[in-house]
Amino acid sequence: ISEVEYRYTKEVGHELGLRSMDICTGCGPGAMKGPMKGATIAHAKQRIKNGRYLGVTEPGIITAEAPNPIVNELVIMPDIEKRLEAFVRVGHGFIVFPGGAGTLEEILYLLGVLLHPNNREVPFPLIFTGPKGSASYFETIDAFIKQTLGPQAAQ
Repeated sequence: ISEVEYRYTKEVGHELGLRSMDICTGCGPGAMKGPMKGATIAHAKQRIKNGRYLGVTEPGIITAEAPNPIVNELVIMPDIEKRLEAFVRVGHGFIVFPGGAGTLEEILYLLGVLLHPNNREVPFPLIFTGPKGSASYFETIDAFIKQTLGPQAAQ
């Protein structure tokens, strides 16, 4: 990700940390490290010493990139499907930053869970955000979701 996008993810993490929230990401660098870094700064300002920085990964990913050094709880799932399931089970909501193919896979998995009829009434926020320069990324994702899953999925 760009430096602007990294700073943005760090700012979001800082705001979450000011609210005493823990952070769970895929534990890699960039968009996965930024929120953790921001939250650690906010936690330190509030003298919170037991902040959780949970990293969820799987063998194929961890072989390619080591967890970022902020992670204090590392969970290695057996495969990508179990990793995605772990995010849903651990999270109380999701913030999605600009990313690549893996981010799109995660978005589609989440939408599959959220759009299931049994989950319609579950309050589970899915927030897409990034700096202004990333607007085209989300516009493309939004158009793809509308074309493939319908307008309800894009709401």
